[in-house]
Amino acid sequence: MDGIWIIGYRDFGFEVADVAQEAGYAIAGYVEYDASEKQEERREARILPIDEMTPGAVDRFVCAMTSTLLRQSLVERIAVLSGGTAAPASVVHPSATVSRHAKTQGGTVVMAGSVIASGAKLGQWNLVNRGATIGHHTQFGDYCTVGPGVHVGGNCNIERNTYIGIGATVLNYIRIGSHCLVGAGAVVTKDVPDHSLVMGVPARVIKSDFPGR
Repeated sequence: MDGIWIIGYRDFGFEVADVAQEAGYAIAGYVEYDASEKQEERREARILPIDEMTPGAVDRFVCAMTSTLLRQSLVERIAVLSGGTAAPASVVHPSATVSRHAKTQGGTVVMAGSVIASGAKLGQWNLVNRGATIGHHTQFGDYCTVGPGVHVGGNCNIERNTYIGIGATVLNYIRIGSHCLVGAGAVVTKDVPDHSLVMGVPARVIKSDFPGR
């Protein structure tokens, strides 16, 4: 496969790069979005500061940001800086299981050991972290994050920019609104309104005007 760019150099960017390489991609380079951060040259790769991006400099890319809001902001910024020439790549680790009857859209990253069941639909720029499972006919909006070890049941509806924390469980037929945060280890047993922070077993609303994560 052709090379792709990773948005974010260091930390989680390296994890996503590993997934991309396991999936057969070469790494064209990293786009660094935060010039204030000290760069650690831990890998041999081209590093492109985002402010130096010009049309044609980046052709295909994935965004290695767990934050749904930062991911959306960077994707939209790159669309402008690239003149619309940068296209989303989708990366699926070879150990992940994605049903042939499931649908993932551009920019989605599916990490090792994850399972996406039949009829599931993921929007653009989703991140499904290690060992997560997504049940049949569950739908995700754009820019969602599913943490490591999360289990989402069947026939759920997860709206855009929602973050489900490490090890959380969402029971069948649940709707979680947009811009929500489900705390690590929570068990969601009933619908969650937009802009909610929920935690606990069973999960309850801790904050009802949450801006998103």
